[in-house]
Amino acid sequence: MKSYDNSKDALDAIYRQFGADILLGKLNSYFADFAPSVNSNVKKLVYSVYESGASKTLRAGLNGSQEDKERAVKLAVRNLTDCFFEQDMAEIIIFEFTSALGWELTNPAPAPDKKNELVQTAALASAAKEVKPKSAPVIIKPMSPPNNKLVEMIRVSKVYDGGVRAVNNINLIVGSKELVVILGPSGSGKSTLLKMIAGHESITEGELKIDGEKYNTVKPADRNVSYISQDYNNAAKREARMPLIGALQGKARLDKGELAVDMSVYDNMAYELQKKKVPKAEIDKRINEVSRLLDIEKFLDRKIYNLSGGQRCRVAMGRAIIRNSKVSVYDDILANLDPVVRRNMRAEFSDIHLRLNATIIFATSDYTEAMSMATKIVVLKDGQIQQIESPLYIYNYPVNKFVAGFMGNPRMNFLVVNVRGEGGSITLEEGSFKIKSDASHSAYLKNYIGKKIYFGIRADDLDLCEDNTANCITLKITVIEPLGSDINLWLTTDSQSLIARTYVDPSFKVGDTVNFIPNMNKARYFDLDTEQSILPL
Repeated sequence: MKSYDNSKDALDAIYRQFGADILLGKLNSYFADFAPSVNSNVKKLVYSVYESGASKTLRAGLNGSQEDKERAVKLAVRNLTDCFFEQDMAEIIIFEFTSALGWELTNPAPAPDKKNELVQTAALASAAKEVKPKSAPVIIKPMSPPNNKLVEMIRVSKVYDGGVRAVNNINLIVGSKELVVILGPSGSGKSTLLKMIAGHESITEGELKIDGEKYNTVKPADRNVSYISQDYNNAAKREARMPLIGALQGKARLDKGELAVDMSVYDNMAYELQKKKVPKAEIDKRINEVSRLLDIEKFLDRKIYNLSGGQRCRVAMGRAIIRNSKVSVYDDILANLDPVVRRNMRAEFSDIHLRLNATIIFATSDYTEAMSMATKIVVLKDGQIQQIESPLYIYNYPVNKFVAGFMGNPRMNFLVVNVRGEGGSITLEEGSFKIKSDASHSAYLKNYIGKKIYFGIRADDLDLCEDNTANCITLKITVIEPLGSDINLWLTTDSQSLIARTYVDPSFKVGDTVNFIPNMNKARYFDLDTEQSILPL
């Protein structure tokens, strides 16, 4: 059992050993396998900070998104030393951590004031509980292939004049009720891929199947696929300035998955059903149901140019939903919305997917959008699939350097390092620092001894430390980027740059040196030439 003279030393040791796992706010999951009293007191830890007002952001954060909660709790735990250290509650909180970890305080604090019911409850529970070993880390498993294939692309390519391959050798399966996000930078082939599924772009090579039937040459109107173009909103803005052109081109726009500015919301939504000669009563029924779902009932008589960006987006979604298609395809429809509206629409989109049990294929260049919405992500680059997996799996186990850098904000840090073998362990030498790899990674790195590789570490996996801590890296601050509850520090070694995300500290100054320790269990490594992952997936 580890022993510490006082709470401050114990707390510092917790920071050093478990930095990212605890400081990212994953307290409840970390203690999930301990006795219920421990789990309960960890919650008391969080809410004691909450009630004290130690962190101004915590109240709002605990009612926000998962990311907001993690950031808020991270800041609250970071503030424990400053805000609680002189109070009895601080000693109880630290005692909860150390006891759960199987550590011992040789000079524990005196018993707290019995008038404080929360502290008294925590102290009694701490004394009574059984100490158990640390719970195992969460294991993220790869996805299994879907049992119910709805869309299948087999070696599909699109070749334009001059031999330009916009999409190359695509093999993709979309299962029923999945929300598959095609993620990639501009020019990666996302729109071309979606248009081929919807029938608005011909297939040069390969085979497209929908519900088991070949669809290569089936016309768009006969595919039972709803398609909303990324230009749905741009066309509306353009035609609002030129009403005559809008009147002439409105229906042509609708056929291409856009909105018709000269037509009402009702007419935009009813267009596809009217083409199929669906009875008026049925059209009215569907429009009323979908407009209630999307909260656009009061806009049914308005022209598109009188709507806001978010309202137009809902109308576009309504056009897809109302057809009851087997597959709905959305081509980056949130891209041009204001940030706040875009965030709200992401949540609404995910909610509607779950409520309708719809099969959706959605393209975006925004990794946050993909992570928050998708059941499965397809990462695309230069017309080729890089990786297909669940959001968390891709984030934690990227197949190559491109995927690792694209999945994250800020992007993963990549440092060129030399791999050395020392006494049975693997060290990474950058020139201005030398650190040991995680023991579980050594077997995969030994083949690179004497070679250079990319060492990848995310900004959230760098934690402040003392300069005498093992694996500590000394870095120089070049830019300070405040984000509210935390900050990004732009840093440099003697020759390479990186970013760390950490808590707000007014003492940080550009030009100062700071010390960070990387969470080496979260480190990723990539071949210098192929840029493929060295660690297995």
